Amino acid sequence: MIKINLATRKQPAAVEAKGTGMTRLNLNLGTISDFLKERSVQRFLLVLIVGAVAYGYNDYQKQELLDQQQTKLNELRATRTKLEQEASKMKALKEQQTELEAAQELIRTKLEIMTKLMSERGAAAKILRSLSNSLPAEIWLTDFRIKDNDVVIRGNASDIGQVPNVVKALQENAYFTDVALKSSQETKDESGARIATFEVGAKQRQ
Repeated sequence: MIKINLATRKQPAAVEAKGTGMTRLNLNLGTISDFLKERSVQRFLLVLIVGAVAYGYNDYQKQELLDQQQTKLNELRATRTKLEQEASKMKALKEQQTELEAAQELIRTKLEIMTKLMSERGAAAKILRSLSNSLPAEIWLTDFRIKDNDVVIRGNASDIGQVPNVVKALQENAYFTDVALKSSQETKDESGARIATFEVGAKQRQ
């Protein structure tokens, strides 16, 4: 029988292989070291490093600028919201002011109407007093109206001959102008007595 010690035969090979790997590693490191010592490579690496730093700084500046713009945008949005709220308040105040002005105008109109009515009533009272003092006793009034300075006077007289005295009294009255007899006729009252009715038109003197 023949025995072969394989381990004894392989051990030098393993050692040889290990030695070869270390030699290659030393060779590679030496090659890289020599490669890095070249000026062109050093310049290239320097440019690459500077470019990376510049790119990073530029990116930082962009981000900072974006943050500033976002802050300004948020401030503008807040300002717009505040202005919209103030505009809404102003709109509500304007509506209230419009309602108040309308109410004031209504009150003013009513006051003017009341003042005019009171003035007309006062003028009518003065005119009636003046008429009662100027008309003969045989004449009495049944209707007296004033509208837009137009005056209408209706009344009765004891006889038709007294009607011209009514016209004359009104013409001489300081409150009237353009006095004219519109109608007159004889009739009977409820007791059967004969009387005259008349209607006179005039303008209220301003």
